[in-house]
Amino acid sequence: MPRKIILDTDIGTDVDDAFAVALAANSRELDVKAVTVVYGDVDMRAKIARKLLNLAGREDIPVAKGLANPLTPGINPQMMRHEGKGILTPRDVDLKIYEKSAVDLIIEKVMKSDGDVTMITIGPLTNFATAIKKEPRIVKKISEYIFMGGAINPPIIKGKPLSPRFETNLNSDPLASRIVLGSGIPTKMVVMDVTWRALIGLSHLEKIRKAKTPITDALANMLEIWLTAIEKHCEEIFGYKNVTAMHDP
Repeated sequence: MPRKIILDTDIGTDVDDAFAVALAANSRELDVKAVTVVYGDVDMRAKIARKLLNLAGREDIPVAKGLANPLTPGINPQMMRHEGKGILTPRDVDLKIYEKSAVDLIIEKVMKSDGDVTMITIGPLTNFATAIKKEPRIVKKISEYIFMGGAINPPIIKGKPLSPRFETNLNSDPLASRIVLGSGIPTKMVVMDVTWRALIGLSHLEKIRKAKTPITDALANMLEIWLTAIEKHCEEIFGYKNVTAMHDP
């Protein structure tokens, strides 16, 4: 039986979220009950997720907008201004987004389940923390929580360990992170130590373009835009030119 999941994402900035959503949507091992978006321009993020799922032929998966701002005071969401490029067009203004909030959709899906839903977050934990605060009973009804975030032994780049603060999912909303990780839900932490090893670059871009499907075309466009956006920092961050890490997939 496929594992039932809810996927919460800050899709649209780093391209890894888009690949994670596409992977989940096309995986026979997963039954995606909902995709929820968080952090910053959630209207745009919801449209990106909705368009990507539509291109994957997964109009059945609801997409809901979550919280734009962290629960932690003094942290302002940062957008890089390339979000939406390569996938959204002027014709996408009417993309169908779920009428309820992401928080309410998470609560709804979990409370209607048989306690067999896995919650996965690949962005700041704001939506999930707020859902726990609003409906504490979901804690007992979630079978497992898996998140990408944090670092135990940070990668060594040019002889120096990368600062754990470079990882943004936990650091973008520390208060939400404390709420979720202190909830008692059985948790698996997929840390930057592991995800840093999954690099993708220009050679992979060429292979993706050769597939010539609507979703691979969109992913290739978004990957190329992201590689261009971080071009000046690629070698400094990753130790290689023209690559990025697939943290979230």
